[in-house]
Amino acid sequence: MKNPRLAHPKVHRLSSFGWVLKVLRTTMMAVQAATGFAACLGALTVFGPQVFANTVTYQIVTNEIAAKQTDGSKVEVYRFDPGVWVVNEGDDVVLKIRGVKGHDHPVVLEGYQVNGVVHRNQTTDLRLKANKPGMFHLICTSHADAAHNGPMEGYLIVVPQKHGKNRPYSEN
Repeated sequence: MKNPRLAHPKVHRLSSFGWVLKVLRTTMMAVQAATGFAACLGALTVFGPQVFANTVTYQIVTNEIAAKQTDGSKVEVYRFDPGVWVVNEGDDVVLKIRGVKGHDHPVVLEGYQVNGVVHRNQTTDLRLKANKPGMFHLICTSHADAAHNGPMEGYLIVVPQKHGKNRPYSEN
Protein backbone atom coordinates (compact mmCIF):
# COMPACT_ATOMS: atom_id res chain seq x y z
CA MET A 1 0.00 0.00 0.00
CA LYS A 2 1.33 3.42 -0.91
CA ASN A 3 1.94 6.01 1.75
CA PRO A 4 -1.03 8.45 1.43
CA ARG A 5 1.08 11.36 2.68
CA LEU A 6 3.35 11.10 -0.36
CA ALA A 7 0.40 11.27 -2.74
CA HIS A 8 -1.17 14.29 -1.05
CA PRO A 9 -0.94 17.38 -3.31
CA LYS A 10 0.09 19.71 -0.45
CA VAL A 11 3.10 17.60 0.53
CA HIS A 12 6.24 18.92 -1.11
CA ARG A 13 9.04 16.43 -1.47
CA LEU A 14 12.49 17.98 -1.62
CA SER A 15 15.15 16.70 -3.93
CA SER A 16 18.32 15.46 -2.24
CA PHE A 17 19.99 18.78 -3.05
CA GLY A 18 17.01 20.74 -1.79
CA TRP A 19 17.07 18.78 1.46
CA VAL A 20 20.78 19.49 1.91
CA LEU A 21 20.21 23.20 1.32
CA LYS A 22 17.39 23.24 3.88
CA VAL A 23 19.63 21.52 6.47
CA LEU A 24 22.47 23.93 5.71
CA ARG A 25 20.22 26.98 6.09
CA THR A 26 18.91 25.69 9.43
CA THR A 27 22.43 24.89 10.61
CA MET A 28 23.71 28.32 9.56
CA MET A 29 20.94 30.02 11.57
CA ALA A 30 21.90 27.96 14.63
CA VAL A 31 25.58 28.80 14.15
CA GLN A 32 24.78 32.50 13.78
CA ALA A 33 22.73 32.44 16.98
CA ALA A 34 25.46 30.56 18.85
CA THR A 35 28.13 32.93 17.55
CA GLY A 36 26.16 35.96 18.74
CA PHE A 37 25.58 34.33 22.13
CA ALA A 38 29.29 33.48 22.49
CA ALA A 39 30.20 37.08 21.60
CA CYS A 40 27.87 38.33 24.34
CA LEU A 41 29.43 35.92 26.83
CA GLY A 42 32.90 37.07 25.83
CA ALA A 43 31.95 40.69 26.48
CA LEU A 44 30.51 39.88 29.91
CA THR A 45 33.35 37.78 31.32
CA VAL A 46 36.62 38.78 32.92
CA PHE A 47 38.54 36.04 31.14
CA GLY A 48 40.95 36.92 28.37
CA PRO A 49 39.86 36.75 24.73
CA GLN A 50 41.68 33.44 24.26
CA VAL A 51 38.83 31.70 26.14
CA PHE A 52 36.36 32.49 23.35
CA ALA A 53 38.86 33.13 20.55
CA ASN A 54 37.05 31.66 17.55
CA THR A 55 36.90 28.12 18.96
CA VAL A 56 33.88 26.24 17.69
CA THR A 57 32.94 23.01 19.44
CA TYR A 58 30.33 20.56 18.21
CA GLN A 59 28.89 17.80 20.41
CA ILE A 60 28.24 14.81 18.15
CA VAL A 61 26.96 11.30 18.92
CA THR A 62 27.12 8.04 17.03
CA ASN A 63 23.66 6.70 16.31
CA GLU A 64 22.11 3.55 14.91
CA ILE A 65 18.80 3.58 13.12
CA ALA A 66 16.92 0.34 12.51
CA ALA A 67 13.79 -0.13 10.43
CA LYS A 68 11.70 -3.17 9.64
CA GLN A 69 11.10 -3.54 5.92
CA THR A 70 7.89 -4.68 4.21
CA ASP A 71 9.41 -8.10 3.52
CA GLY A 72 10.06 -8.57 7.27
CA SER A 73 13.79 -7.95 7.09
CA LYS A 74 15.51 -5.35 9.23
CA VAL A 75 17.83 -2.64 7.92
CA GLU A 76 20.30 -0.91 10.22
CA VAL A 77 22.40 2.14 9.44
CA TYR A 78 24.89 4.12 11.48
CA ARG A 79 25.22 7.90 11.41
CA PHE A 80 26.61 10.95 13.17
CA ASP A 81 24.10 13.30 14.81
CA PRO A 82 24.22 16.11 13.92
CA GLY A 83 25.80 15.37 10.56
CA VAL A 84 26.66 18.88 9.30
CA TRP A 85 29.04 21.26 11.09
CA VAL A 86 29.53 24.83 9.86
CA VAL A 87 32.53 26.96 10.89
CA ASN A 88 34.32 30.03 9.61
CA GLU A 89 37.71 29.90 7.96
CA GLY A 90 40.35 30.48 10.64
CA ASP A 91 38.31 28.96 13.49
CA ASP A 92 39.80 26.41 15.84
CA VAL A 93 37.42 23.45 15.62
CA VAL A 94 36.75 20.69 18.12
CA LEU A 95 34.48 17.82 17.07
CA LYS A 96 33.60 15.98 20.30
CA ILE A 97 32.23 12.63 19.12
CA ARG A 98 30.59 10.44 21.76
CA GLY A 99 30.25 6.73 21.07
CA VAL A 100 26.65 5.88 21.93
CA LYS A 101 25.81 3.05 19.53
CA GLY A 102 27.98 0.43 17.90
CA HIS A 103 31.47 -0.59 18.93
CA ASP A 104 34.55 1.12 17.49
CA HIS A 105 34.22 3.73 14.76
CA PRO A 106 37.55 4.60 13.07
CA VAL A 107 37.03 8.02 11.48
CA VAL A 108 38.95 10.25 9.08
CA LEU A 109 38.24 13.85 8.07
CA GLU A 110 39.23 13.95 4.42
CA GLY A 111 41.07 17.07 3.29
CA TYR A 112 42.47 17.70 6.76
CA GLN A 113 43.89 14.22 7.39
CA VAL A 114 42.56 14.27 10.94
CA ASN A 115 41.65 10.84 12.26
CA GLY A 116 40.77 8.95 15.41
CA VAL A 117 38.73 6.08 16.79
CA VAL A 118 35.41 6.61 18.56
CA HIS A 119 34.81 3.96 21.22
CA ARG A 120 31.45 3.12 22.78
CA ASN A 121 30.77 5.05 26.03
CA GLN A 122 33.75 7.36 25.38
CA THR A 123 34.25 10.77 23.77
CA THR A 124 36.89 11.32 21.11
CA ASP A 125 38.01 14.87 20.30
CA LEU A 126 39.06 15.71 16.76
CA ARG A 127 40.84 19.09 16.71
CA LEU A 128 41.83 21.16 13.72
CA LYS A 129 42.42 24.68 12.46
CA ALA A 130 39.86 25.44 9.73
CA ASN A 131 42.38 26.95 7.34
CA LYS A 132 40.89 25.59 4.09
CA PRO A 133 37.44 26.72 2.96
CA GLY A 134 35.13 24.14 1.42
CA MET A 135 33.14 21.07 2.33
CA PHE A 136 35.01 18.19 3.95
CA HIS A 137 33.82 14.64 4.45
CA LEU A 138 34.09 12.83 7.81
CA ILE A 139 33.68 9.10 7.26
CA CYS A 140 33.66 6.08 9.55
CA THR A 141 35.79 3.57 7.67
CA SER A 142 33.94 0.62 9.29
CA HIS A 143 30.61 1.85 7.89
CA ALA A 144 31.69 3.45 4.63
CA ASP A 145 28.92 2.08 2.40
CA ALA A 146 25.50 0.40 2.40
CA ALA A 147 27.06 -3.07 2.49
CA HIS A 148 28.52 -2.15 5.90
CA ASN A 149 25.44 -0.40 7.39
CA GLY A 150 26.49 3.02 6.15
CA PRO A 151 27.52 5.34 4.94
CA MET A 152 28.26 6.78 8.37
CA GLU A 153 29.36 10.25 7.38
CA GLY A 154 29.22 13.90 8.24
CA TYR A 155 30.24 17.16 6.59
CA LEU A 156 32.41 19.98 7.88
CA ILE A 157 31.64 23.17 5.98
CA VAL A 158 34.29 25.86 6.27
CA VAL A 159 32.90 29.24 5.18
CA PRO A 160 35.60 31.39 3.51
CA GLN A 161 36.56 34.78 4.89
CA LYS A 162 35.09 37.65 2.89
CA HIS A 163 36.79 40.99 2.30
CA GLY A 164 39.23 40.53 5.16
CA LYS A 165 36.53 40.03 7.80
CA ASN A 166 37.39 37.45 10.44
CA ARG A 167 33.83 36.18 10.99
CA PRO A 168 31.73 36.50 7.82
CA TYR A 169 28.57 35.29 9.55
CA SER A 170 28.94 36.86 12.99
CA GLU A 171 26.66 39.50 14.43
CA ASN A 172 29.58 41.95 14.85
